[in-house]
Amino acid sequence: MWWRLGNAYYSLLRELYVLAVLRDTGRAVEYHVLADALFRVDFWLGDTVISLFVANARYRDAEGAGRKLTARRLLSDFPGFKFVEMPRLTRREYGTVHLPSRAEIEQFADRFLT
Repeated sequence: MWWRLGNAYYSLLRELYVLAVLRDTGRAVEYHVLADALFRVDFWLGDTVISLFVANARYRDAEGAGRKLTARRLLSDFPGFKFVEMPRLTRREYGTVHLPSRAEIEQFADRFLT
């Protein structure tokens, strides 16, 4: 149970950090807890749905394989959405929040959110 709580907490910290950096770059990225919980949408900017996740072949990888549902799969019946994903590599350090660097986030934003 502690492991699951810790993962959820670190995931929230990672999402808030990425959201703050994206907003600091001048992009009006939006977040809502229901979009996250119900549709697996971490953030969005206009019609672009942004997913942030740690890549793991068993649960979810960059191609959407794995047992976890993705925003792309849940919202595929609704036309007009564009989906971009920001996968993080799995790291094996216990008790550490694995944050992308500001430069990584800015490169992602410049590539996919222009």
